[in-house]
Amino acid sequence: TQKLALAAIAIQFPELVDNTDWRENAADFLSTQLGDVLHPDGGYAEAADGYAYGVAGSQASVQRHFEENGYALGGKEDLHRLVRFLADQTLPGGKSVGYGDSGSEDRRPSLLSHAELFEDDALLHIATDGAEGSPPDHTSVCYPDTRVAVLRDGWTPDAAYLRINADNGAHSHPDNMAVTVQAHGRQLLPELGAFTYSSDPRSNWLRRTTAAQTTVEVDGRAQDLNADGGFDVFATNPAFDLVTGWTEAQPTVRHRRTVLFVRTAPVGSGFWVVSDQLRPDDGDEHIHRQHWHFLPGAEPTVSDRSAVFSGFESGANLLIAPADSPGLSVKLGDGYHSPRFYSVTTNRHAQMTRSGTGPVVFDTLLQPTSDPTVPKSTVSRLQVTGAGGADAAAMAVDFGRGRTASYLVSHIGTGRQLSFGSCSFDGEVAWVEQQTIHRTWLLYGGRTLTIDDTPVVHSPTAFTDLAVRFTQQRGQLRIDGSGLVPSTDPEAAIRIGLAGVGRVTLNGEQVPFIESDGVVLAAAVA
Repeated sequence: TQKLALAAIAIQFPELVDNTDWRENAADFLSTQLGDVLHPDGGYAEAADGYAYGVAGSQASVQRHFEENGYALGGKEDLHRLVRFLADQTLPGGKSVGYGDSGSEDRRPSLLSHAELFEDDALLHIATDGAEGSPPDHTSVCYPDTRVAVLRDGWTPDAAYLRINADNGAHSHPDNMAVTVQAHGRQLLPELGAFTYSSDPRSNWLRRTTAAQTTVEVDGRAQDLNADGGFDVFATNPAFDLVTGWTEAQPTVRHRRTVLFVRTAPVGSGFWVVSDQLRPDDGDEHIHRQHWHFLPGAEPTVSDRSAVFSGFESGANLLIAPADSPGLSVKLGDGYHSPRFYSVTTNRHAQMTRSGTGPVVFDTLLQPTSDPTVPKSTVSRLQVTGAGGADAAAMAVDFGRGRTASYLVSHIGTGRQLSFGSCSFDGEVAWVEQQTIHRTWLLYGGRTLTIDDTPVVHSPTAFTDLAVRFTQQRGQLRIDGSGLVPSTDPEAAIRIGLAGVGRVTLNGEQVPFIESDGVVLAAAVA
């Protein structure tokens, strides 16, 4: 504040004898101040977006003041990085997430002002809901130093969005591995806010308990705000996103959370699968409780299959469907929601609890919908062979209308051929849909996928993320993934078991291919 005042005096009163020294003194400090509170990836050190927006606004004001009066001020690139970090996290429609000691506010006016300062067409696009500017060159993004990731399928107000964090810092809440979800224009799993800095019981619950966060609470205790954590996996392509994070914020228990975002689907909208593994380092019994928080008015209900469905009368709703397995208890509880400081109301949330010794897993489908005629999906547990206990998990999903899928997550990395249902895979994550006219195989970190003991994907070299989508009616095969190149070399190309292929695209570009004896060669790992 003192340096801002010194700069203002020096600029506004050039007739003062020492004004140049004052201005340069202030500029030297202000040029480096922001860089000192940013992580290397541009994220803000305090884990609260309200404070980050405040800092960005103050820095932008002093930048304009210097520039409008013909003076240069360093640190502009740091400010630009901070603003892009905030924009990447903005909810569809322009509101901030409201994480940490913050509320969810419309940030489009701020982003518009920043877009003008930096002449940034991507910021302009976000600030105007796509009416102006150009879309950013990305949708999903990971900030590994700040320990935040966002999975989104676009920049329109009705886009699907999920944020997951393992961050800490001033104004943070005990919320490592928490997710925030929005789709079809509604916050479906919101941040709950802070209410006040007083000792009001509602504020204490919102700010100081893990029960108020959409993550897993262990033994009823709040997480350690200074614990280690981070992301091991982040992948994004046109078909799916994947992120795996971890935290040691619960004493004696390591929490690993994997989120698969199936971006597009032959029928319906995108959705997420959330897989949790809780691995204690002792032999004691622990109570592991997932919390799923809704906006006021959601009126959630629990089905006889332990699924939870929000009950808004119109617009978007969310299905939370756990893989049913012994020992899972599901009930609804009461809590609070503070959309902004000094405003609070009650809300309802779902609690999914499992107790026991040793590692446990939760695997949960999050399916948003705005169409009440869409059948509610059902989920069931699949047994995994090839891995012990909670080292891997799988489930079957029935979407209705003839659409089914199988899902696998390995918590022990790659290299083991794990069997689940009629499939097997040697990587970390697999999503397999087999429909009459559609095939969707979404894979991460392996070489071979088999269905009914027949290899349908085999790569001589391990891939990272690989999506194979085939529409039989059109004979169109879409291949997407990182580090892939066109190839029909039998020694190098990925062998894809499909017949009737007439056209192949690789990451959106048409490529040559060879089909022989029901095997397609079109792409290889570079």
